[in-house]
Amino acid sequence: MPRDIEQNILDESQKSENRPIELCKIELNRLTLRLAHYPEDIEFLGETYQAASFEHGPISYNAELEASRTTIRIDNVALDMSSYIAHHNFQGGKLSLIKVFLDTEDEMIGGIESLFTGEIDDISVPERTVDFRVIGKLDILNKEVPGRTYGPDCPWRFGDENCGVEISEANNTKITGTIDSIDPENARIIELSEIVGDDEDYWAYGYIALLDEHGNIIHEETRTVLSSDSDGYVTVDMPFLIDPVGEDYRLIAGCDKTYGSPEEEEISGHGCQFWDNVEFFAGFLSIPEGEDVRT
Repeated sequence: MPRDIEQNILDESQKSENRPIELCKIELNRLTLRLAHYPEDIEFLGETYQAASFEHGPISYNAELEASRTTIRIDNVALDMSSYIAHHNFQGGKLSLIKVFLDTEDEMIGGIESLFTGEIDDISVPERTVDFRVIGKLDILNKEVPGRTYGPDCPWRFGDENCGVEISEANNTKITGTIDSIDPENARIIELSEIVGDDEDYWAYGYIALLDEHGNIIHEETRTVLSSDSDGYVTVDMPFLIDPVGEDYRLIAGCDKTYGSPEEEEISGHGCQFWDNVEFFAGFLSIPEGEDVRT
């Protein structure tokens, strides 16, 4: 016969200080995300973990009983995670999961438990979530690393050391200014007087980010540029969370990863040919058919 649990014990177990809270920390080259599976932001060891909805799958263990792999699913209803993924390389990033408790003043107390630490191995973006497959430190040594794959698009990140295009104001691939206005009928259309006179779609495939009072990018206020025109208007993939008018911004150019037209006198696309950068193109203009491949 099941044993009855006294009500005072049930009440005590439901108190916030006795319920564990999971924190997720994702460390990339130029970005660190700190998320708390909690209704509000949490301060922990001097760092702010933003309120978020996420969950992890079962944690598998190796023969030495060390955590080897798991999956993390993060809510993406507002598309904020999609924006991060569009502008940062998550592959190979470090992801840590820890469990903590709150005391009655919502301050962290003892009993901190490390659940998992590993490297992001794979990313998928279903309709309303972002899923990460994470491999533990020791299991990384057993990971199968594929060789170079053949594809028509350039694999380099625009502006990195392999690309050859310099991201700078002097090169007109980076602009800092103040947002003038937004279209009252479409909040995704933004007026930027600093780009008046630039070629049609010059800033397409890039991104625009609002800046904080210190001039740092606000990552949740980063948007992909879909198009731009010579009158100084850009169209972004989704509206900003706050009213951006009067806010400082940073605009970075981008590319569509293509070579362009094989005919030198013609310029097409928004890739290496557009940026006069074809010598750095790392895609493949010709991909062999399956029946033409020989071993």
